Amino acid sequence: MKRYGMIVADKGIDWYFQGAVDPRWTYAFVDQLKRVPAGAFVAVDASDCRAAPNSAAFAYGPGCPSP
Repeated sequence: MKRYGMIVADKGIDWYFQGAVDPRWTYAFVDQLKRVPAGAFVAVDASDCRAAPNSAAFAYGPGCPSP
């Protein structure tokens, strides 16, 4: 999450992790992630890094470094 980011969507239910299946992610590891409290996360506004308005493309630059 620190390297690639994470999207949080408020669906009105308890939050959970969802992602692609990867053999490196064991059930034990995912169970550890479930114990991370919401207060441990930091929200980052990256809207200035958009390539253009209404675009999902990312524009690298001084304020928007490559991961």
